[in-house]
This record gives sequence, C-alpha cells and structure tokens, in this order.
Amino acid sequence: MVEALEDQAQSFLSHLKLKGTLEQMALQGSPDITKLQHNTSVIQDILSNWIHQIVEKPCLQRKTPGKFLLDLAKSFERLHYPLMAKICCELIAKSYQNEREVLRDAYIYLAEQLETQGEPLQAVHTYQKLNELDLDKHIAFNRIGLVFLSIHEFEQALINFERSLQIDPNYLQAQINMGVAHQSKGRYPKAIQCFEAVISKDPLQVNAYYNLGIAYFCTQSYALSLESLNNALKLNPLLLDAHYNKGVVYSQLKNHPLAIECYNRVIVSDPQYVLAHYNLGVCYFELLDYAQALLCYAKALEIDPDHIRSHWNLAHCYLILGNLEKGLRHYEWRWRHNELQNNQKQREFVKPLWMGQSTLTGKSILLHAEQGFGDTLQFIRYAIHLGQSAAKVIIEVQPALKSLIAMSFQGKEALGRSGESGKSVADWSVIARGEEIPPYDFHCPLMSLPLALGFKSVSDCLGTLPPYLRVDDALKELWAYKLEFLLQQKKPRDPLENSRLPIPDLQDSATDVTSVRRRPRIGLVWSSGYREDQSETWEINKERNLDLSGLEELLRLPFDWVSLQIGKIPNQELQDLNQSGWRARGLLDLSTEIKSFADTAAIAQNLDLIITVDTSTAHLCGALGLKTWVLLKSNACWRWFLQTEQSPFYPSTRLLRQTQKGDWSGALLQLHTELKALVAEQN
Repeated sequence: MVEALEDQAQSFLSHLKLKGTLEQMALQGSPDITKLQHNTSVIQDILSNWIHQIVEKPCLQRKTPGKFLLDLAKSFERLHYPLMAKICCELIAKSYQNEREVLRDAYIYLAEQLETQGEPLQAVHTYQKLNELDLDKHIAFNRIGLVFLSIHEFEQALINFERSLQIDPNYLQAQINMGVAHQSKGRYPKAIQCFEAVISKDPLQVNAYYNLGIAYFCTQSYALSLESLNNALKLNPLLLDAHYNKGVVYSQLKNHPLAIECYNRVIVSDPQYVLAHYNLGVCYFELLDYAQALLCYAKALEIDPDHIRSHWNLAHCYLILGNLEKGLRHYEWRWRHNELQNNQKQREFVKPLWMGQSTLTGKSILLHAEQGFGDTLQFIRYAIHLGQSAAKVIIEVQPALKSLIAMSFQGKEALGRSGESGKSVADWSVIARGEEIPPYDFHCPLMSLPLALGFKSVSDCLGTLPPYLRVDDALKELWAYKLEFLLQQKKPRDPLENSRLPIPDLQDSATDVTSVRRRPRIGLVWSSGYREDQSETWEINKERNLDLSGLEELLRLPFDWVSLQIGKIPNQELQDLNQSGWRARGLLDLSTEIKSFADTAAIAQNLDLIITVDTSTAHLCGALGLKTWVLLKSNACWRWFLQTEQSPFYPSTRLLRQTQKGDWSGALLQLHTELKALVAEQN
C-alpha cells in the first residue's frame, strides 16, 4: 500500500511538471521558495482536481479525499518533498474541515514541521487551531506544552500539561510530560509523584519507569534509580537509553565494571551512540587503563568530531602518558569545556590571540592566568621564554599571587627556546586580575604558552627549571623570626592566639635565630581546599585529601610541625580536633597569618621539608626548588605523569602515590617509615 501511495505521489509530480508550474528544486524544499509561495494556491487547485479524479478509482473508493490527501502528504515526506507535504496539509485545512480526524492530523503535521524549522511559537499557534475547532483539545494542550518544554519555558509547559489533564485526567502522556517539566526545573519530588501516579494507573508505561529512574538518580537515590530503569527494561529490553543510564548510575557508584557492561551493550546495538563511547572511556580512565580510554574517546570523536568532553578527556589521556604534542592540542578545548561544565565564558580581548603565528619583536604581549593557583605557578615558567623577542611582557595573575610573581620577575633574564640565557626584556610588568591592563599588542593564556612556543616533548615542556620563583629576602627573614618565636613557645597556639605576633627589630644584630640549635621543621598541607567559586568540584577534590585525624601518630614524631594549610573547611577540621583533645596539638597553625602566596613561600623557605597533597602548595614549593614530598591519589592529575617518584617539572619534589584507588595506607606507611628514618639520622 505504501508503494502504491508513493507511486501516486510521483504520478502527481509528473502531472504538475506537465502543467509547468514549478521547478524540481522548489518542490523538494529548496531554500529559494519564492516561486512556491506565489504558486501554492495554483498547486492546491491542480491537486484538488487531480485527487477527485483519483479517489473515484475502485481501488481507492474506501478513502475520502481528505484521508487520501493526508496519506499523500506522508508519501511526499518519505520521498523528501516536505514542501509538497505541507501543501497537502494546508489544502486539508482549507477544504476538508468536515473530516475532523484528518483535519486534526493535518494541523499536527503542520505544527511539527514548524517545530523542525525552528519556529516554536508558530507551531504553538497552529496547535491552538485544534482548540478553536474543538479537535482533541487535551492532545493540543499536551503538544503545546511539549513545544514550550523544548524551548525551556518550563512554567508555560506545566500550565499546558495541567490544562490537558483537566480535560482528560487519564491522558497519561501529559502526566509523564508534566513530570519531565518538573524534573527540568529541579523539582524532583514532584516529578517522582507524576511518574508514580502514571505507573499506579498503568504499570505498563515504559516511559514513566524510565523517567522515574532519572528522577531518582537526580536525588542520589541510586538503588531506586536502578530498580526503575530495570522495570523499564523488563517492558522494553531494547530501550538503549535505559541501558545507558544504568551505566551512568553504576559509574556514579564507582562500580566501573558493571558500568562498562551497560555501555558495551548499548554500543553493540547502536555503534553510533556517542555518549556510550565517551562514558566507556571515562570508566577506563578511572580504572587507570589510559590506552583503552584513548580508543573510546577517539571513537566518540570519530562519530562526533566536535564532542567537547571527549576532546577534553583525550587531552588528559595524552598528557598523562607523556604525549604532550597531541595532549596540548586537545587541551585547547578547555575553553569550550569550561563553558559547558561550569558556564564559564572565555574572556574576550580587543587584541589578537598569539599562538606563535607571528614574531613578537618590538611588540608587547599580555599573558593572563586561568584556572587555579597551581596552574599559574607551574606555567608561569614559560613567560621567561618570551623575553628575548617581546619588547614588553605584561603578566596578569590572581591577586594572591601578584607580590610573589612580581618579586620573581624583578631583573629576570630572558631565556630562548633552548633554555639559554639572553638579554633581559625591555620590561616585565605584573598586575593583578581586576587591575587596569596596560596597552598590549597580543594576548595569550598562560596554559597555552607551551603550545604557542612550539614545545612538543616532555623535555621541551620542562621550560625553565626551578627555582624560577623568588621570595623577598626581608619577608623571608621576618618569617624566620616569627617561626622561631612561635616554635619556642611551650604551649600549642590556636589561630586566635597566633593572630598577633611580635615583630622583631631586624636591625638588631644581637638577635640571630639561625644560630639556635633546633629540630627539623616540616610544613604540612593535608587538603586541597574548598573553593567557593567551584563548589561542584569539591567531591572530586576530596579524593586528593588526607584525613587529618589519621595523621596523629605522624605528627607526634619529634619534628617541629608547621601547618601551611589555608581554607575554611580544613582549618575548621584542625580547630575541631584541637578542641576534642587529640594528641597532636603541637601542629603550628598559621592560617590567620598567611595573607598571600608570598607569605607561604617565605615560610616554606624556613622549613627543612614540605609534605603536601596535590594542591597549589606543591607547585609553589616545587617552583622554589624546595625539598617537597607530594602525596598523590592513584589517578592523579596528568602533570605528575605515571609511575615515577620524581616530578620532571620539579626535580626537588618526591612523589608518594596511592597503590590502590582511595587507599592512603601504603603511602602513609612509606611516609611514616621515612620520617622515622630521619629521626634516627638526627639522633
């Protein structure tokens, strides 16, 4: 029957061509439809006469003209003549209003076409025609709600779904759509009520179970989410989205093997399911199988070359494996990823981006920090390489880093690509973000510098080796006195007691703290800290952190322990432990005294060893060339690479790694053993 209708559609096209009414491209939906718009009424007249001749044939006598015309419209759609399909439906609306069921379907078709063409409000207007003609008004209101849902007008969508249910309380599709609208607004309890109401009326509603699973996932009710998705799959085992979202739930539960099973099941049925390939890569990445993760992300990009998250994750895979040439290229997708993930727009500049495409001779360039403090401290090393050509280098950093970076670049000599010293640049200028930017010719983000400079290998990307940061001598000496005073106190100091410290007269030559025999001093940072501007990353960042209460035995070793920790959450942790009477109260808390990274750097230079988790302090002390031990989670950031106990970027830094994900026992045992060896050495 379908073939017969398509033959009839082709027959009418031939009939139309004989009339010389329109060109083939216009009939097939050419962007230039001026001729069609002028000839629509003519085509409708020809079509109307032709149909009346056709329906008189014995084989089509059971069909009314309107019904035949609607079937013809569907045939034109299948044959890729959407404009002819539209003309058929418009003719129904014009001439066959007595065929009410056909008329309803024609208006629905016309509205759907308007939605497809990006005309949602016109589609709403067309659906409203059904209400005016009293044609299945509950369907019309539901359809209008779906249009508003598609353009994120959730309140308008809810109003129309409610109207649909007022007309027909048993119209379950409207009830499901109402749940989806509530879910889109983050009203998960209301969404759950909608889906459960549908299931109570009809336990065979697959979409209700499926959406209920999504709603439970959003409320972190993972067991109920899996139960709902499984119920959906019992009714429809081929529902790939349900298999996929089961994988998402298992991924959230860190059950990556089961998640992999789900994603693979989806891919077997639909090899083009890009999100399944992407999330499969995430699972392998979490299992530290970076080679397999690479293959998954590459497959996702083969399907969708602009898949942002795949580019971003691919960058991390290449970088952690040491393939910096490919990794840095994909790392440039961070801008689109940040906008997608955190709604962070890329900054706009009036002058062009410099990525090595032209000489900087006689020009000025603005280098601007991005992301976190650690990123700035690591990548600031590359600024020095611009000094041999640029007449002026302006460095914009976070306010807390300004004084340290400004001191570090005073009188700094420029370095060529090979690392050899050259002439000093005409001018280094360091400003804090938010301050007025001096005139410049080009700009470049700090983290794009190694790519812009043409660095490709790990050895290239080491750039300037530490120490490439400097601390003000007077500030370093001031902190030497402060530390000596505090560490000589017999009673532990809490932050309030430490808020006012005596400032010695540095001109008094009789005071010589360096001559006092003392125990080794060790700085400690146990938390990567909580950033209020990125609260959503805290759950991930917590994986880097140590439980301070679990370090009690370590902190009782005979060293002078100094906390370099800042941040509201970790400092509250320390205060709570001190109030609870734990036995490591000798940890000196300087959180109220540390005003900037210059203070942290000056304190660190008066210590013998710094022990820190993966946070900005690790990069600071590494950049200063200080003896630093960094405790790393098993799936640490790419910049620490793999299976190495020393950082290529920071030769004075030693790396102590988790051997199993989430398990610090091995790294802490190694740390405890080596500190006890230091004690024995001191004795």
